[in-house]
Amino acid sequence: MFDYYPKCIFCFCELPKDRKGVGEHVYPKSIYGCWRIYDVCDNCMKFFGDEVDQLATKNPQIIKAMEKLGIGKPEKYYEQIPFVGEDTNDGRAIQMVYREGNLRTKTTKKEDKFIECPEKDWENIGVAWLRKAIGKKLSEEELNKEIDVLRESYKQLTPGEELYSAKLGYRTRKRQVKNPRIDSDTLPSISPLVAKIAYSFLIYVDPLMFEEDDILRRHARYGELLPEYTINWCSDADHSDKVDRFHRIVIYAGLLGTLLDVTFFGSITWRVVFKKSISYELKGFNNIKATHVALVIDFSDINSKTKWLGIQEENRKMEYRELII
Repeated sequence: MFDYYPKCIFCFCELPKDRKGVGEHVYPKSIYGCWRIYDVCDNCMKFFGDEVDQLATKNPQIIKAMEKLGIGKPEKYYEQIPFVGEDTNDGRAIQMVYREGNLRTKTTKKEDKFIECPEKDWENIGVAWLRKAIGKKLSEEELNKEIDVLRESYKQLTPGEELYSAKLGYRTRKRQVKNPRIDSDTLPSISPLVAKIAYSFLIYVDPLMFEEDDILRRHARYGELLPEYTINWCSDADHSDKVDRFHRIVIYAGLLGTLLDVTFFGSITWRVVFKKSISYELKGFNNIKATHVALVIDFSDINSKTKWLGIQEENRKMEYRELII
């Protein structure tokens, strides 16, 4: 069932017979994935490491799960998430970032036209920008005096008020931001990672079962678009308050075809929908005909991760056995 392939399963280039290295982590190592496969070439492994695996730690649900479980580096990962708020004065969208446990305005500049930055960054970023923008229009002494005046006058402002420096030719406005939230419109899609995990699972369970296999491969490796509703956020399977220390992949029959659930931390699930129905004959397990096949990556003990293969035959409960791969 988990035999080696002579070619890379993602780009089909020839692979050396002597497989060395750490292999490709199907679930990223950063989120405690311990299932590794050795049928992926170096170029594809580099691509996944650079472009795909990081999608896990850019996903708010996954980061929140790690935070609840007290594992990983959620504080660091939140810094990759885009946030947005609203200017209390004009309602304009303000880009925000998470730093040192707090949300703050994202520093943005446009040549010598303007700068937006958090108040705490004024001294080391704002003043430096102002000195560069003014150039030699004022002497160093005049510039320092005017900056001191701005600094003291700014303290008296209330949100929305501004002051103008005739000497510098710039206005300064005190801003207040409300309704900070994750900027879901600019979040990267996790679907390439879900496609990589689903395809890797299918290629070993039954590589000839679905035409959709190749659609997943091309989406994961080359970014080709998926048909609509191929990968779906599965809200009915999500119980974010019940996260746990395992990941799971399970494929089973649905009403109109076959469903494959890719689950992170026991509850956060994306569902892959196939049009064809399943009927697995697991040749490596005495030709068992299964209605459900699952792989569970268990890291309840961080130092001793375990993989379990689950098989459910018709009218029977799922049975698990430890898998050494």
